[in-house]
Amino acid sequence: VLPDIMLAIRERHGDVKIQIYTGLSQEVLDKVVDYEYHLAVIGRLPYPDNVVSVPIMKAKLLFISKEDRGGRVSLRQLANCPIILPEKGSATRDYLIREFAARSLSITNRIDCENPPAIQHMVQLGLGGAFFPLFSIQRGVQEGLFHMAEIEEDLSVDYDLIFLRDRRSSHIVRIFTSTMKRMQQIAPK
Repeated sequence: VLPDIMLAIRERHGDVKIQIYTGLSQEVLDKVVDYEYHLAVIGRLPYPDNVVSVPIMKAKLLFISKEDRGGRVSLRQLANCPIILPEKGSATRDYLIREFAARSLSITNRIDCENPPAIQHMVQLGLGGAFFPLFSIQRGVQEGLFHMAEIEEDLSVDYDLIFLRDRRSSHIVRIFTSTMKRMQQIAPK
C-alpha cells in the first residue's frame, strides 16, 4: 500500500523529501510518539491519546509454507506445526497469538524472527510456515518459492496511518492525509 501512496505523492509533490524506515509496529509507534518520525503506516495497535490514526486498509492474512497444504487450513491444524512469527512488538504477532488463544489453542512450535524477508527465507528453507497478507507474498508464490493457503478463520490485520495530534497541521502530514483521501475517492468500491 505504501508504494501506491508514495507514487501519488510524487505526482503532485515531487519536491517533498520522504525517508522510509521499516520496523516492528511498536518500535515505529514509539518513534512517532518521540517525535523521531512525522508519521507512519503500521499494523493497528492500541494508541496513546495524543496519536491520530487513519484507517488505510484491512489485509487478509494467508499462510505460507514450503509444502503444499491445500487451499485452506485452520488454526487448529497449524497449532502444532512450526510457525515463524515476527519479533515481539509486531502487531501481527500479537494478533495471531490472541487469535490462537481465543480458540483455546497455542502455537506449540514457535520460531521468532527479526523481519519479513528473513521469515520468508526461513519458510523457503522449510523451517516452518508463516502468516502474511497477499501483498507481501504474492511474488514469492508466483515464483514458486513457497505455497499459500487461505485460513479458515478469515484472519486479517488492520493498517493505519498514524501521527501525533499536534503534528496534524504539519506540511508532510497534510500531504499524506490529503493524498490518502484522494486515493480512497478514486479506489474501486
